[in-house]
Amino acid sequence: MILTCPACATRYLTDPAVLGPSGRMVRCAKCAHSWMQTPPADMPRRVDLPPPPPADPGSRVNLPARFVPRVARRFGIGSLLLAGIVLAVALSGAYVARERIVAAWPAAEGLYATLGIRATALGAGLQLDKLTFVRRRIDGEDAMIVEGHVTNVTDTVQPVPTLRATLRNENNQWLTDWTFSLDRPELAPGESATFTTTTRNPPEASKRLSITFTEGPAGG
Repeated sequence: MILTCPACATRYLTDPAVLGPSGRMVRCAKCAHSWMQTPPADMPRRVDLPPPPPADPGSRVNLPARFVPRVARRFGIGSLLLAGIVLAVALSGAYVARERIVAAWPAAEGLYATLGIRATALGAGLQLDKLTFVRRRIDGEDAMIVEGHVTNVTDTVQPVPTLRATLRNENNQWLTDWTFSLDRPELAPGESATFTTTTRNPPEASKRLSITFTEGPAGG
């Protein structure tokens, strides 16, 4: 959410979770004015965020770096770098838990979008099914061949992220994983595509397979 200092009109982008369910005292980093800030009316009562560092319940929260672009003209380079570090620390918890925050508080998706941050789950709108995996000998080596389908179950074109295949043992303990890509970057509404991926010399105890969406370049 965006807070505005009532004394000097300086604006700040702040994680609403730090205000708590009933609000708390905050202080402007520019003019040092303090005021009682309440959380937004539509904020859920509980959002699962990483726990913040211990703090004195009676202490005031110092707001992070200024949100308005004019900061570069009013402060030196050193102050700007320091403000960026403070902002990064303040928002790190909200970034890590962004998908859970949006699920509990849909209005937050617009705030993330203004910062260029994707807050929806990877592969939202895509369905994975018909998964199979079988061991075979390929060129004299033991191999695991994995096949499946990805289907766009929405009425809009959906991008296809990188996929991750994970092999586990009977106790569901991780053994190995690898990433791969579909042969196309996106799927039309209702379109389905088949994928095949192979890993050499899989662990002998491999009994369970899972396919998930992930970020980053594809591996083997």
